[in-house]
Amino acid sequence: MPVDPESCIAGLTAYLGGGDEPSEATTAAFGERDPFANCPDGLDGIIREMLKVSNNTAEFPGEDDADLPVSAALMGSMVARAELTMQARNAIKAFIRLVRGDHLAHYEDALKMGAAEAADTAATPADEARVKSLTGMPLCESLALYFSMATFTVLSVATLKTIPHGTDPLQWSGFKQQAKFGQRTFLDYLKPKADPADLRRQLKKLVQTLREKGWTTASATLATWLDELSELTFEQGVPQYFLDYYNEYMEVNRCRGLIVSRPLDDDILRRKVLGQRGATAGGNNFGEQVTELQSSNENLAKQVEELLREVRRGQSQNASLKDQVAKLRESGGGKPGGASSTAAPATKPGPSADHPCYECGSPDHFGYNCPVRAAKLKETEDAKRKAAKETEPKSE
Repeated sequence: MPVDPESCIAGLTAYLGGGDEPSEATTAAFGERDPFANCPDGLDGIIREMLKVSNNTAEFPGEDDADLPVSAALMGSMVARAELTMQARNAIKAFIRLVRGDHLAHYEDALKMGAAEAADTAATPADEARVKSLTGMPLCESLALYFSMATFTVLSVATLKTIPHGTDPLQWSGFKQQAKFGQRTFLDYLKPKADPADLRRQLKKLVQTLREKGWTTASATLATWLDELSELTFEQGVPQYFLDYYNEYMEVNRCRGLIVSRPLDDDILRRKVLGQRGATAGGNNFGEQVTELQSSNENLAKQVEELLREVRRGQSQNASLKDQVAKLRESGGGKPGGASSTAAPATKPGPSADHPCYECGSPDHFGYNCPVRAAKLKETEDAKRKAAKETEPKSE
């Protein structure tokens, strides 16, 4: 049977002795004092947390059944699953012991059974190792992070241990109750007039809460996620894209959570932030800009290749010229009709201590007219001809 919030609230209130006129038993036990005054948000806060743990009206005490032992068992089952502080749990137990003493055993039995059921759902070492390799965080911490991003509340360790990794927050009973009773969830930011600045404030509060709860890696990962996304959106004057990215992320990755090594999802970033910014700035979408950039890079590569070909061509021509100059020097270039006959006349050889022959050191001639050098060249040529002749195949 679907939950009827009003009847459930009435049943819980009646069992826990609240209302405008406390029962005689409550008054006798506590006098004028409120039994739940020291609990966060009092009895209203306790009831709000209890309403999150079921989608079935039959799991709640009835308004007319406050004195039935079965109501105590229902209370114990819900307290075992609810996000209650130890202060609130102690206050409930004290109330049942003092006001409904005959029910205490039923309440405690149900409480123990609920705790045992939670222990049965504990993750295996293989589950822990798999999640650690996937997200960079222990399973419980990963759950704390991605459930907090969906509900803006950091769940207790006891509750987190009952939730398998990969559970969709939308399918968690607590999420449904939270949404039903008007508490904030990620669904609120799908509305047309959702405020991106308010979303960022809520997420920044989570960073602090996660750190205070001892989830330091989750807190640091979310902080990095916020900083990097804010730099691309708020700091660039497009805060709406911050909201767009968050909504897309919660649609695609809310069952996986953030990854420590790379909190931002590159695919979503291109689709929801960079692509939109490109369209706004230049009239083209991000894909078109990428295509244009690739085309520009291809043209630049072609230009570089052409320049390299020119360099190689110049190097080849330079080597060819050097070879020609060497041959001209060896053949005594500069004779009438020769290739160097039109060149400027070289300094005439003669006795000179400033320009001696580089081959033998004589000041009477230049190196290319040196008889010692000429003898060496002739010897080399003779050796080449002899070697070539020896390698020629002999005719039969």
